[in-house]
Amino acid sequence: MKLSKALKTKNRLVGEINKLQQLIQTENLYEELNQSKFDVQQLYEELKENQTKLISLKTSLAQENSGIWKNIFEITELKGRIQFLKNLNTKEGTFRERDGFTGTTERKYVVQINKVKVEDEINSIEEKILVLQDEIDEYNATHTIE
Repeated sequence: MKLSKALKTKNRLVGEINKLQQLIQTENLYEELNQSKFDVQQLYEELKENQTKLISLKTSLAQENSGIWKNIFEITELKGRIQFLKNLNTKEGTFRERDGFTGTTERKYVVQINKVKVEDEINSIEEKILVLQDEIDEYNATHTIE
């Protein structure tokens, strides 16, 4: 099975597990006169089977993804850097601000990395992420798991 298909299968299994967990939660307790329409024991067995399949699939995916872990880790760190840059204070210029007891004070702020530089850097990082993601997609489309 190609890695791309295995990833879709993993996501489907995760969805099924979540659905089963929710169904078990809502159907496990019922009023005696209003018996559940579901066999919760059977649903629970199905949940355990799907979790076992998911563990096996995730293990295989992890082993086969060794060729692209660098890309995966790099994308994670680049996304973190984008978040950091988006939160960086780039307020610059002269502002009148409230000052406790005296009313307002004029303050002049200077930044070392300005808003334009931040936006340029974010755009550059996003382009790098796209290249890395394309490499991951190509890898997933051409490699198989057993």
